[in-house]
Amino acid sequence: MNFIKARSLKARLFQRFCDKLGAEQSNLLFYCNARWLSKGKVLLRVYELRNEIFIFLNEENHALAITFENKVFLTQLAYLCDIFAKLNQLNISLQGKDTHVLQLHDKTTAFKRKLHLWKTDLLINNEQCDSFPLLKSRINSQSGNLSLQNTDECDMKTVMCSHLDALLKSTSVSVCFRGISRLHSAFIFLR
Repeated sequence: MNFIKARSLKARLFQRFCDKLGAEQSNLLFYCNARWLSKGKVLLRVYELRNEIFIFLNEENHALAITFENKVFLTQLAYLCDIFAKLNQLNISLQGKDTHVLQLHDKTTAFKRKLHLWKTDLLINNEQCDSFPLLKSRINSQSGNLSLQNTDECDMKTVMCSHLDALLKSTSVSVCFRGISRLHSAFIFLR
């Protein structure tokens, strides 16, 4: 993405290229560390423009073009887009004027439980992935040529489950929710 977005000439060429192909989107988004919400939007835009990016990089003889042919990479990208969408949705639901500690605690606890549920769903429902719409559409679009298990490069189901575990145990998630948990115990008498 930096190859395209960091150079204004490449960015303009890519925009014209997408317009010629009739793509819904014609611009890549720039990721900004100041706003972590942007990471999910950048990933989603890359996923939406994956075919156009592949063709453009291929025409430019860039080494990363083969990455956008890799089924494992594209499947993991779809999964990450789904996860970031869920994190963005949680983040937005935790903001606003009409929120209080008990609601915030309930939402964060529910999110942690959903992480467990999503992991169980991945383990039990082999190729269903109902909780991950982009991942599910990616698997369905491959007409049985894609499996979450035992690909040549890795067992994607194991990678995704371990990522959900890591997200649940992540210090950044725990740190964000720790303050809410402490306040919740102080206000529990209000329930």
